[in-house]
Amino acid sequence: MEGHKFIKAMFSNDEKNIVESYWQNENDEVRVEFCPAEDGDEVYEMVKKHIDVETLHDETYEHIKAQDRVYREAILSVAKQEGLVWDIKDLETDTKMEDLLKISVKGLFGEFTENQEKERLFLYKLQLFELDKIKDSKDTKLKKDLRQAKTMIAATKIACEFFN
Repeated sequence: MEGHKFIKAMFSNDEKNIVESYWQNENDEVRVEFCPAEDGDEVYEMVKKHIDVETLHDETYEHIKAQDRVYREAILSVAKQEGLVWDIKDLETDTKMEDLLKISVKGLFGEFTENQEKERLFLYKLQLFELDKIKDSKDTKLKKDLRQAKTMIAATKIACEFFN
């Protein structure tokens, strides 16, 4: 591209038949060109003078990874702002701890359908058995009782016995 310096290029569609290229002029203005990835196309031929097809694929992959990373960071940021996820470090604040306790109480004492209760109880027991105090315990009867607990409250009560 006359009067422009090549910056980068990548495929801009899933079929990888359209190339998006970036060019900068002497005033630092960036120009974006789209062209078919076809031999003989004027812009594509200029792009190929600066980047080979294998590198074009690599640049596309890196661009997609970078976009995905930005997207995930944005989603996480919104989720944190909305209080949907927390960083464990944030639990040091009284407000976050209060929220955690509210969730814990609702999780243990809230009303759920039978299927919800079974699913939550299963996940809860998995987490309890990951605790060193329970995992390393030699008390097979107490472990059996925990496995057979029918409610979150019963499982919590039995788990507390491991810590007494």
